[in-house]
Amino acid sequence: MSNKNNYLKNWRKKNPDKVKKHNDKQYFLHKDNIIKNSRNWQKQNREKDNKTKEAYRNSEKGKQKHKIGSKIYRKKFPSKILAQRKIEYLFRMGYLQKEDCAICGSSEKIEAHHENYAEPYIIIWLCKKCHCKIHKKNRCIYEN
Repeated sequence: MSNKNNYLKNWRKKNPDKVKKHNDKQYFLHKDNIIKNSRNWQKQNREKDNKTKEAYRNSEKGKQKHKIGSKIYRKKFPSKILAQRKIEYLFRMGYLQKEDCAICGSSEKIEAHHENYAEPYIIIWLCKKCHCKIHKKNRCIYEN
């Protein structure tokens, strides 16, 4: 059995393009199941998943990826960033105070939600769970 494993491992190293093509095809064919299984694993192994993600974020590679991703995000959504910064400023200066969640009434982990980034001062206060549901249409794995 180990000879077969070594053979496959070596073949994958020599043929990364074929491996990627195969993996992409499999993902396309089984996308729903892959996503469902991934979410289930994340729910069942939340602590392990969080530790792994935190270790990656603190690594040099993770920091570089985050820096690049943030730069791309800021260029892609400048109005969104500007709206968020305006609300953050008002909150820091004491002109704005967080309210309870407009959907469920919770007072924990409250965030500002913009319906329209062109109107940055019109916000709805939502808890993390409800905010996530609005943006992800119930695909969020966050649980209180």
